[in-house]
Amino acid sequence: EGCAVFGSLSAPRVAASLRISPAHSRADGRVPHARAMPRFEARHADRFNASHTIRHLSFGAFFPGKLHPLDGVSKATGSGAAEMRYLLKVVPCAHTALDGTVTPSSLFSVTEHTRQVQWRAGSRSSLPGVLLQYDIVGQKVVLTERRGAGLLRAVARVCALVGGVFTVAGIV
Repeated sequence: EGCAVFGSLSAPRVAASLRISPAHSRADGRVPHARAMPRFEARHADRFNASHTIRHLSFGAFFPGKLHPLDGVSKATGSGAAEMRYLLKVVPCAHTALDGTVTPSSLFSVTEHTRQVQWRAGSRSSLPGVLLQYDIVGQKVVLTERRGAGLLRAVARVCALVGGVFTVAGIV
């Protein structure tokens, strides 16, 4: 058994979180924490499995060389209910290609935390599941592609390196 969650999400440029856990949906979109799972009992928590695989997660448009640190990540829970928490720091960036086209996008880093959940009906404990929390960093990274310096400059650098080695070897 299991489920597949996929799609895209337009989110405001403020800190937010996305929780994937068993709960019923309501027409008004609110899920009170204490009543999110009215029939979920502590005895069910021991059998709840939050194991998951993240096939792809990205913020913004793709550009060559962009890394996605959570792509292909698989986590398996041990016994009992667990909350898998991913803390993401999202950095806005702009990539300028050799032809001058600018691609606005975002890069992110991730910190992972896993903890066992002692869930009891009516308690204020976390629900078992997967939680993605992201925060937008207030700085912007600008990446610009440039052509290499050329063959003559590379040869000159190698000659300078070799000359420096011989000079130091002569002193020693």
